[in-house]
Amino acid sequence: MMLELYSALTLACLLLLPLPLRRLRRPYRLLIALLLLALTQLPIEGVALAGHWRATIGEPAITTALLLLMMAWHKLHGHRPTMPTGLRHYLPIIGVLALVFYPLTMGASPLDPYRLGYQPHGLLMLTLLAALWCWYQREFVPALLLAAATTAFAFDLLSSTNYWDYLLDPMLGVFGLLVWLRQGLRKWRRYRHRRQTANA
Repeated sequence: MMLELYSALTLACLLLLPLPLRRLRRPYRLLIALLLLALTQLPIEGVALAGHWRATIGEPAITTALLLLMMAWHKLHGHRPTMPTGLRHYLPIIGVLALVFYPLTMGASPLDPYRLGYQPHGLLMLTLLAALWCWYQREFVPALLLAAATTAFAFDLLSSTNYWDYLLDPMLGVFGLLVWLRQGLRKWRRYRHRRQTANA
């Protein structure tokens, strides 16, 4: 039951983000959010929409779910669904990691990093160091996301027994790649603008 609710909440948050809600009053925004949550329970061939989503992409990683919840929270309060500032530096790294990670797990190399998630002693140590580094850099949101994913893994809150599934999923990887491409495009535009200004 908890996993079904978890999938429904994350799907409702994802559906909420692209909607133009800024001009609506808060009660109407909340009503739309509740309607979207109800929509995730719409039965299709005897299975709820959230169940089909879960069967298609699997359970979202804890990091992805919390990121969606934070962005949806901003949306419900009439703000743009911007990500926390600290994550903007790390999401491109996650996108590149996913670009390397998933082909390796699908047999592109004899090395399968996904196996490390079943006995993740070294991976847990790396995550701890990464969280401490983020905290030291006063990037508290990434540190808390890593801590939440590790805590969820310790208590087996998802059906998976692999630590990677708590940290990373394809949706987060795609999102990271989009952020990376967007940042690269902005840098290229600034560079082109400087060149045009210098040649004027």
